[in-house]
Amino acid sequence: MLQAVVLHGDTKSPSFARRDSLNLDELVTWHRIPECSNYAMATDKIVNERVDLIFDRPDALPGWRLVVTSAEQSPFLDAHLAVRHTSFDGESRKVFHRTLLDHLNHSLKDDQLSPLFSNGHTLVYPTDGPAFPPPMEEFGDFKIDLGYVLSTAWKELKPACMQKPTATQTSWGPFKPNDYGTERKIVRVDAVNSRKIVDVCRSHKTTITGLLHGIIFASLLWECKSVVESPSFVASSAVNLRRFMPNKPRTMPDVEMDPRKTIVNMLSTVDHEWDEVAVMKLLQLSRPLDEIAEDCRHYEDIVWAVAKSARGDIEKKLDAGLENDVMKLMWLAPDWRSEKKRSCKKARVESWCVTNLGVFDGKRAATESSGKANDSWEIDHAVFTAVVDAARSLFMVSAASVKDGDLCIGVAWQSGLGEYIDKVGDRLTRDMHSWTNHLATGAWEDNWEQRAFA
Repeated sequence: MLQAVVLHGDTKSPSFARRDSLNLDELVTWHRIPECSNYAMATDKIVNERVDLIFDRPDALPGWRLVVTSAEQSPFLDAHLAVRHTSFDGESRKVFHRTLLDHLNHSLKDDQLSPLFSNGHTLVYPTDGPAFPPPMEEFGDFKIDLGYVLSTAWKELKPACMQKPTATQTSWGPFKPNDYGTERKIVRVDAVNSRKIVDVCRSHKTTITGLLHGIIFASLLWECKSVVESPSFVASSAVNLRRFMPNKPRTMPDVEMDPRKTIVNMLSTVDHEWDEVAVMKLLQLSRPLDEIAEDCRHYEDIVWAVAKSARGDIEKKLDAGLENDVMKLMWLAPDWRSEKKRSCKKARVESWCVTNLGVFDGKRAATESSGKANDSWEIDHAVFTAVVDAARSLFMVSAASVKDGDLCIGVAWQSGLGEYIDKVGDRLTRDMHSWTNHLATGAWEDNWEQRAFA
């Protein structure tokens, strides 16, 4: 997929095509940050610009770019991979970085590199290379029943006038697909507190993903309490389907293709819904309000109830595997460009989406590959920014961490939606910092600051 370009992208029937060679100068850019500059701020500016940059020449260049930043006189590189979601899912980004780490620790000699390149940085691929991975619905054995098809089709295709918005979304206004930009914030949780949070999640029979749902729920409920009389929420979680896929694609039985090492889209979503009745029941769990506090600490039992509920929804999906999965029904939308335009005319339903890349085991991989812990490249930190979909959820919350390192939580929303939305997003970011610190240490600190890199 690193070779794939998109042909006829502005039609009903786009397709992938393979490039036989790639000029890496068009795909990889380097930024050396002077010592006199603030590295964190300079790098953040570069990443923010990249997040909203449209992939140009899609019929000539693949849907990825690599931006490498480093500080003068410092022995590290930050490799920022930007991708088009039609080619890569979140796990594919982990595959890319793990492979990059492995190659840095097994650098090829000049006589091995020279046959791969021509004219400097032009990478030439063998003409007999592996085929494209098949679509996931052809990779694995998806099974659906008629009742699921009919209910899903009605949910997705019913007219906008029959689509009931959540009460909270009503106050957030309609979609604005033509005024697009990303507000991007990063909350960092240090290694010590990350381990404490994992432990407290286990004690409440949930996970980091479930906890993120609980924190978002509490923050939005608190922020919107004076705006919406009877709030309700719909959210979703991204789910990696690689665990259910065979090592040989179902439609390509002669091809070995380990899904855990393949760059491809293999994910689905799980919906979570809390209607007005469910929210009212959850509110009964709130503790007595401290009149002095201007935060939502008294919602802690609600946080854990929502976290456990969201985790239960995900477990049901994992237990079902590839049965009755919405990804099998992609054929219901023969023209995705028209489908996206139609979606923007519907009422806004989904409040937020959580996607969690889990833990990078960069240090172990580096030590094993070279045998020299002090001489190896390692992954020191990881940040995952998922751009929001202008026709779906308002907030995108994404998480990634490194073994024995920081947990980084990205909070993103579409800019240009108004001062109130920016206020809610800023509050959500501060609450994410305050809640993670509170659950790890018992202290509530409203002192978040942007620290994407250090």
